Order: sequence, then C-alpha cells, then structure tokens
Amino acid sequence: MKHTLQLAFIRALLLPLSMLLFSANSYAFSKQQCQYFDNKLDQVRSKLRYGYGPKEGERLKYQEKQIKRVWWLCINNKLDNKQLKQWKKKVNRMTKS
Repeated sequence: MKHTLQLAFIRALLLPLSMLLFSANSYAFSKQQCQYFDNKLDQVRSKLRYGYGPKEGERLKYQEKQIKRVWWLCINNKLDNKQLKQWKKKVNRMTKS
C-alpha cells in the first residue's frame, strides 16, 4: 500500500514537471526557427523609420504586415516545416529590393 502511494505521488509530480520542460524546449525550438522572420521584420521596420516616399512607404507597410503575420504563426507553432520553407522563400523575394 505504501509503495503504491509513493508511485502515485512520483507520477503526479513528474508528469507536470516533464510537461513544463517539454513546453520550454518546444518554445526555444520555435524561437530559433522564427529568428529569420524576426530579423526580416526588424529590417523592414528600420527602413520604415528611415523614411521613404508614399509608394515605397505603402510597400514597406505591406511587407511589415505580411512578415509580422508569418512571424506570429511561426512563434505559435502554426507552421509545419514545409510551410516554413515556403514562407522563407516568399519573404526573401519580398524583401530583396
């Protein structure tokens, strides 16, 4: 009986602890995966602060909106690896200029 209680206590203690460690590891991995989008977002925002004409400003605002949306999806683990690669290519083409 005492042995069963000890096992139940250990299981009750280890399960939440392992879930916490797994979620922290998953967050670190997602942050590493999304660093590319974060860097691109910083680049576009710095160009916006620098100042451009109206047409260029609208294009940069559109880029910022798109990259921010993808970055948010990435941080929240809504993109699989295939989608991540596709978006990286698209963002790279979008910010090439």
